[in-house]
Amino acid sequence: AMLNTAAPFSPWLQRQLANQTLNLDILTQWLPRPLTPNDYAQFANWQQLQADGNEAEIARQLRVLRRHVLAHIIARDINRQSPLAEVTRTITQFADFAINTALDYAHAHYQALYGTPIGRHSGAAQHLTVIAMGKAGGYELNVSSDIDLIFIYPESGDTDGKRERSNQEFFTKVGQKLIALLGDITADGQVFRVDMRLRPDGDSGALVLSETALEQYLVAQGREWERYAWCKGRVVTPYANGIRSVVQPFVFRKYLDYGAYEALRGLHRQIRSEVSKKGMAGNIKLGAGGIREVEFIAQVFQMIRGGQNRSLQLKGTQETLAALAEAGILAPESAARLLEAYRFLRRLEHRLQYWDDQQTQTLP
Repeated sequence: AMLNTAAPFSPWLQRQLANQTLNLDILTQWLPRPLTPNDYAQFANWQQLQADGNEAEIARQLRVLRRHVLAHIIARDINRQSPLAEVTRTITQFADFAINTALDYAHAHYQALYGTPIGRHSGAAQHLTVIAMGKAGGYELNVSSDIDLIFIYPESGDTDGKRERSNQEFFTKVGQKLIALLGDITADGQVFRVDMRLRPDGDSGALVLSETALEQYLVAQGREWERYAWCKGRVVTPYANGIRSVVQPFVFRKYLDYGAYEALRGLHRQIRSEVSKKGMAGNIKLGAGGIREVEFIAQVFQMIRGGQNRSLQLKGTQETLAALAEAGILAPESAARLLEAYRFLRRLEHRLQYWDDQQTQTLP
């Protein structure tokens, strides 16, 4: 019944129901409650697929799972069963699951060819650290979002197989395979578009970096907008890494950092001129009074005061606004109004995306 109530508001969902692409038994079990990572883990026999090295089937099952997650989110949200935080957490946890499933496959695939990547100094086996940036970092993904990722490995060295490769080369291949597993468009659609442009030197930079290279880059070249981006950086892989000690001092300065004002003003000006140039006044994310402006307000205070006030070192916009009110930095009524606006606009953004599973923020 929840699916039928939601269907008029989503031609995408109507198509899935008409073409019988959804397992209604699974959805019937899922719909009364929020999803958990455990639901994703039990959706297919992932261990068997990994053991068989069945790349095509892993890719297919991830796409089929996404379809079910999206149907679940749409039905619960349109039936007013889920607050915004549930919607964004559900899709973000699914992204984390998909990234780790793809990474497990990619790592095992290249390990079979080249051996285990070993750290030159520690002599220990190496694993790729995947960092989610932007909304994925703050558990704030929208349902048709792409994901912003950065790939870092602990230390340089070589693999220990007969066909030796440098760790840089090994993890570049692993990263490319992960991107393809999630991003390639097949008959079953795609899992997520993967955007790697936030990495050091953007599209012209290496796809993967060692922790040392990342640290050298941030110290020597890291720009103010990158501090703003790294504020939301969140490690989504379970392996040991030293990312926090590298990123922390770059993002949060020990003193009250008023330089952050000017940097964010510049960023804000840039976005405003883009918006007017492209005639995007109806864009609820980037237009005046849109989602991005609420995010900016939260983050400018975080960057100025976060070094001194640890309670502001948060990833998500909603909890940051609450913490700012709590700390007396924002008037409670201002924080409440911003939160209300943010939740309204994010829910509206989701309604626009439910319509046809397109990443749009423009009012029709």
